[in-house]
Amino acid sequence: MSKRRLTQQLTIGVFVLSAIGCETFVPATFNQGDGLQDATVLIVPFSELREDLWYTESRRGDALARYLDRWIRENASHDLVVDDTVIEKIRDWPSDRISRMNWRSLLADSEADYVVVGDLKNIRLQSQKMIGLLDASGTVRFRVIEAKTGKTIYSKQDLSMSIGNREEEIDIPIMAMGSDQVAVSKRVLALLGKAVGRELYGYYKD
Repeated sequence: MSKRRLTQQLTIGVFVLSAIGCETFVPATFNQGDGLQDATVLIVPFSELREDLWYTESRRGDALARYLDRWIRENASHDLVVDDTVIEKIRDWPSDRISRMNWRSLLADSEADYVVVGDLKNIRLQSQKMIGLLDASGTVRFRVIEAKTGKTIYSKQDLSMSIGNREEEIDIPIMAMGSDQVAVSKRVLALLGKAVGRELYGYYKD
């Protein structure tokens, strides 16, 4: 076999193996791409201020936090903190605003390095243009707070996801979902949790 032929075959083989086994890592969007890697993190149940629901008061906000927690544990890190004392203090906070110094005081005895807090801005299950057509989407905003200083080190104002996004797999056809709005709502919240997790930790893209 000629050297030229052998080189061609080796080149093709390397290309095929690369195409099959190579995954691209998309870095987190802050902290120079490292995000929250190697840090202990506390996730606070999301508020839903549009519905006048504070942290821990929104069922959908609580579900979103659980989906985020699950995505992080399955894909990024196990360094998550459960701190019921802090959560209860946040739940019972006497005003609708927590300042930087308040956060520092609240988190003084927590094991967390950072805290993730956010608000479910809206969730829509029906199309606004066609009655009866399912067109589910949701938008969330969130912040990452450094526990020792109470300072916000990263924030995202509008992170939106929808069923029908080409980058996301859909379990069942949109039109076949019918009126099962509970299942659709859970799907949107799960996608939002996944999207927030990717922002915070980065992810591997096939």
